[in-house]
Amino acid sequence: VRGANSQITLTMAWSTVCNPGFLGPWGPDGRHMPHAHKDYEEALIFLSMDLDNLTELHGEVDFCCGGPEEETEHYKLTKATVMAMQKDAWHLPLHFDKVDKPIVFITLGNH
Repeated sequence: VRGANSQITLTMAWSTVCNPGFLGPWGPDGRHMPHAHKDYEEALIFLSMDLDNLTELHGEVDFCCGGPEEETEHYKLTKATVMAMQKDAWHLPLHFDKVDKPIVFITLGNH
């Protein structure tokens, strides 16, 4: 995005989640592991595809925050949500526990 006096670099990726399952980087032991970004912030966006009820996810997502040496915090997402992660903030894995209707998952980073 370019403006008269500024420039913002953004990277975006998205997927449509239709079935329960894990998402996150794999560790050497074959389990999903948390990670952190040292160079950029990231927004993880969870959206409904139900055009008649955009705020309802029609599912449940377990979003984890906390690193390998920290206590893990779990957030149960059932509504359209944006999770904003600062640089060096440990996050993931996440688990789509229940998916009654497709969920759009978007990552947006300033790198």
